Amino acid sequence: MKIFRLALAFLAVTVASPACAHPGHDAGSSFAAGLLHPLTGFDHLATIIMVGAIAGLLRARHSFALPIMFVVMMILGFTLAAAGDGLPYSETIILASLIASVATLAVRCLNGRDLPLGGSLAPVALFGAAHGFAHGEGLLDAAGTLSFAGGFAVTTSVLLATTYQLTRQSRNSIPTHPAGIRFAARQTRY
Repeated sequence: MKIFRLALAFLAVTVASPACAHPGHDAGSSFAAGLLHPLTGFDHLATIIMVGAIAGLLRARHSFALPIMFVVMMILGFTLAAAGDGLPYSETIILASLIASVATLAVRCLNGRDLPLGGSLAPVALFGAAHGFAHGEGLLDAAGTLSFAGGFAVTTSVLLATTYQLTRQSRNSIPTHPAGIRFAARQTRY
């Protein structure tokens, strides 16, 4: 029940201000602005952390493919937006990526089961493309779009790699079975 409440609160915070979903585009289109941008957008930062954590919790041998797929498709989405192409419902897809990420982590922690890596690649690719498109769309007329994209991709890659690695290292100490979660919760009360 607590996970449901947490997911509901997360959804309410995310939906509360859709007009401010991607702040910071007016800060410029330099490499430095691109480096900082993923850290200022809640939707992007939350998705990066969740994709890295989901990939780190997977037991699949090539689970690092999820973060790589996210970055590659994010750059592709950014490029499509900069070229003037359209991606319908990109903001809705971003919201769906946040909800799906929370649900995936909840299922993983409650059931202790991994989603298949192959089945995870397509949604992560779509979510990465939508995030890149939304950020590239805000810079359609900016002169330094390429430098912004470079900084944006660097920060996203570093955050994904860090989250992935930290999750991989602590994977064995994270309770993934309901009994383990209850035991850990009891231990933290005292």
